[in-house]
Order: sequence, then structure tokens, then C-alpha cells
Amino acid sequence: MTLIYPFDTLICNAGLSYEAPTRRTDDGFEQTFGVNHLGHFTLSVLLYNKFSSSLKNISIVSSSLHYPDKSKGVFPNPNIIDLKLLAHPNDENISDWQHEGRLRYIHSKLCNLLFAYELSRKVKNVNINALNPGFIPNTNLNRDTNFLRNS
Repeated sequence: MTLIYPFDTLICNAGLSYEAPTRRTDDGFEQTFGVNHLGHFTLSVLLYNKFSSSLKNISIVSSSLHYPDKSKGVFPNPNIIDLKLLAHPNDENISDWQHEGRLRYIHSKLCNLLFAYELSRKVKNVNINALNPGFIPNTNLNRDTNFLRNS
């Protein structure tokens, strides 16, 4: 007999960023998009479907870096041309991996925010929150970033 314990809060806080040619998840998605967004999306939907009677809160950690005023020129403005390219980008014409890594990160976090908006519109019995934790320097998020380069 398997016991399943109900829970009331889900916090989606996985995140990564890298500045190198495309890495893929085991399912073939670009890794930043796969971990930062698709993982949150999938976990939220699966757990909501399983625990809808006890789940009261879903919090999705996003960012405000997609707002040009918030990134202070360090991060590029979002530029989503084709949604399919978020999951399956083409590396052919990329010459600036620092820029591309940052762009992929803000796109994934913007998708988190849009997902939270849509989830709150569709799910009425659960509090849905998207939050910006602010600058958190000790997360090891940018462990592959060379901070000695010019930004």
C-alpha cells in the first residue's frame, strides 16, 4: 500500500544559466528553457492534477530582468521571435555566447511569469504567485560565467 500525503504549497525555484553552445535536457530541449520553465510547468500541472483537493498555493520564482529598467543594461531586452526556438534553438549564427546565455535566461523566466498569469486565470481554487527574489549572489547560478570579461 502506498501512502500519498497531501500537501498545500508548491514552490518552483529551479534555475540555471550558462554561456556556451546549446546544452540539451534528456528530452532534447535547450537546457535553460527545460530546467527554468518546462520543469516548473510540468511539475505544477502534474501535482495540481494529483493534489487539487489539498493544494492551496503555487509560487513560481521568476525574475524582473525582462524589464529593461530593472536589468540596468546588463541583460538584453527579451526578443522572442519564434516560440519553438526557445525549446530548440539554432546555434548557427550565434557569436556572443554571453549575450545568448543571458537572453535564454530572461526568456525562460519571462515564460515562468506568463505561465503564472495563465495558471491564475484558469485555476480558481489555488493561490498562484510569481515572484522576483531580487539579486541573490550566492546561488551558484552563474558558475560557468567568466566575470573577468567585459559585460
